[in-house]
Amino acid sequence: DAEMGHVKVKGEDTDGWVTHLHEYGIQGMAVVAFLSGLTSMILVVAHLVDFSSLGLMILAPLVFWQKTQLKALGGMRGQQNALRSKVNELTEENGKLTTSIDTMEEQVSELQHVEKDLATVAAKAGGQVDRLVSIVHENGEIQKEIKGILQDEILQQIINAVINTDRDSNYQLDKREVRQLEYRLKNIPGVVFYHDRFQAFCASDEGDLTLADVTNIARNLGDDSIPPEQQIFEFAPKQIMEEKLKQGEPTPQSSPARSLS
Repeated sequence: DAEMGHVKVKGEDTDGWVTHLHEYGIQGMAVVAFLSGLTSMILVVAHLVDFSSLGLMILAPLVFWQKTQLKALGGMRGQQNALRSKVNELTEENGKLTTSIDTMEEQVSELQHVEKDLATVAAKAGGQVDRLVSIVHENGEIQKEIKGILQDEILQQIINAVINTDRDSNYQLDKREVRQLEYRLKNIPGVVFYHDRFQAFCASDEGDLTLADVTNIARNLGDDSIPPEQQIFEFAPKQIMEEKLKQGEPTPQSSPARSLS
């Protein structure tokens, strides 16, 4: 008990040499002694016997009462010892919890340092991501500008092909001139020319093209509202870039856009 930190008060559980006798045995002996003393005083005529019997009669009830009190006292102290034992167990558990809390506080402190380091890394990474997003946005704008320049160049070539085909300058192309225009449009770099769609477009005008039709052909290139299956041209900037590199001409990044006006 001393090693576990338990403290016990003297009582029935610890004072066995006093309270080991059964309560009813002691009380029975006290009753017998009382009756023996009473009988001796009645039957024996002697002052010494009377004195001894009187003392026995007085002590017997006292022993009976004292044994009852000791029994009650021993039970209460046993309960106190049980409670104190429980308190000691709770104190030991509290000590373990305190140790666990200290350990957790150390771990939390370490996690806070890790969190700060991660926040620093995240801040740096966030700046890099913002820069990357900005570069992607700028690249998208540059690509749009390049696409616009290339479309202007191709549109100019389409208009030139139409003008060169209309030799009589009547702003209307007959069937022969339409075939010549088709040949010229096939050879324009930077676009994919769909012959079948062009033929369907010409069929709607009975083979002849007016100035309005020619304008619609030119608009077909940059009009995103036209369904893909109806587009006569498909923009292919890679072809015109490769063509310019072969010819040694400056790319659209270094040459200004040509106006159609």
